[in-house]
Amino acid sequence: MTPSASRARNKFRRKPYVVFSTPRSGSSFIYELLAGYLDQTNHYRLLGEYFNFGVVTFWKEEPHRKRDRPPAYRAIDPPPRLELARLHSLKLNPEGWILKVHLSPWLDFKVYEWLMENCECFFVERRDLFKQTLSHLISQTTGVWYQEPPLEIKPNSLEPHLNYLYDFANQMKLYIKIRELFPAPKIFTYEYFVAEQNLAELLRNFGLDQPFDIGKCAIPNRQNPDDKLSLFKRPEKIIEAYRRTFMQAYRPV
Repeated sequence: MTPSASRARNKFRRKPYVVFSTPRSGSSFIYELLAGYLDQTNHYRLLGEYFNFGVVTFWKEEPHRKRDRPPAYRAIDPPPRLELARLHSLKLNPEGWILKVHLSPWLDFKVYEWLMENCECFFVERRDLFKQTLSHLISQTTGVWYQEPPLEIKPNSLEPHLNYLYDFANQMKLYIKIRELFPAPKIFTYEYFVAEQNLAELLRNFGLDQPFDIGKCAIPNRQNPDDKLSLFKRPEKIIEAYRRTFMQAYRPV
């Protein structure tokens, strides 16, 4: 199935947007930038992250602890009925919104097919896949997803959790599979927009050229890609585990 970008453009007066990504790619930054632009210029509905069962379940159970998800919540089974209901809602209101999705193999691929067929799609990724993998491993192990530096990591605390690398590798496989369905995917690259000073110019490169106030966007702080790697003097075991996944063939470390 090849996505029809022209169909998404012509079918709706205010085409919906979706940001496809993997964890720790910088997708929150790009989503908030796009969402702020679309909200100010076209009064879009900002739906946030969809089809992430961990986020949905935890925020429903304990909404006051959004930034401190304990490890126990990582093992919750996905609530397919809830996500099907959310998809049904999108189909009933198929225009004038933007959401982001961390691609995950647990979700029925038909959901992704519908999004690709009906939305303007953007992708967010990092050139240095090992640093992204390391960041994901740290967050999965500590339960801390958003924190201003410095972040303290206890020595040898990550090694018992290297199995998270295989989960991440499966997400990355799906991301690549979907991205390659697009002849000319629209990709935001983490290392580029971290260094970019003119964010309006960043959007103009993708045809989003109406004037808007960046100061009104809820953009999180940009972190230097090297911040977390600098925490480790000898990350050999983590590199070795990375090399046992398909990601070594895709982007060697």
